[in-house]
Amino acid sequence: MLRLREDIIGPLAKHLEGRTSERLFKFNDGGHFKHLLMRTKLAALGLPCPKRRPIGWKPPEYRLAFVGFHTFRHTWATWMRRYGGADVQGLVETGNWRDPRSAARYSHVVAREEWDRVDNLPAMGNGQGKADVA
Repeated sequence: MLRLREDIIGPLAKHLEGRTSERLFKFNDGGHFKHLLMRTKLAALGLPCPKRRPIGWKPPEYRLAFVGFHTFRHTWATWMRRYGGADVQGLVETGNWRDPRSAARYSHVVAREEWDRVDNLPAMGNGQGKADVA
């Protein structure tokens, strides 16, 4: 679940309803930003950062080729925490996790008072990194 600031809800709703042709997020799938994110992640893991795709690289057969069994397992656990009301011990009791520490990663999905802190985030900018001054 996600809580958004009030100034973002309007533009997002127009975008989702198709009432605007303007891009809401300046992000190209497979673009430079994705490349930077990948390099940042690899650097944080201490892995070498490739400058380009290796020879013989082929795109996946379909867009969601990365989705597998564990994706559904994580989705199920998230839904059990969020909608089913299961706590960490409840997830362990299902027999899908042996250790409460591994099931504890799903603790974040329970709504907390921290969501109220969203209102303290900076306002939506004008697309050039600057906030609109009212």
